[in-house]
Amino acid sequence: GLAFARVHWAQPDLFFELQSRMSSIKAEASEEERRVFSWACAAMGQPCTHIFGNASSTVDETVASQIHSRLRDLGNNEAAQALCKQQPVPVILMPSAISQ
Repeated sequence: GLAFARVHWAQPDLFFELQSRMSSIKAEASEEERRVFSWACAAMGQPCTHIFGNASSTVDETVASQIHSRLRDLGNNEAAQALCKQQPVPVILMPSAISQ
């Protein structure tokens, strides 16, 4: 992300060249590469919806049910409730919270 930021601000033409190149090879890029690239662009205030389109706002019903169940279970855990009442709320690592 930081290197991407430096490219954007120090060499804006190169930043737009990177976006152009990703547009032409996006079908060959892995899911992880596309996600990292999208994140880096968005972090720079340059979302690449022109490359990948708008993010989907739909969630598979099974995935949504799993997320809801895990959040409900988290809410029933007194230690988790105490943790969430802290200010600022700490980041909670929940391995496999969402698995797909």
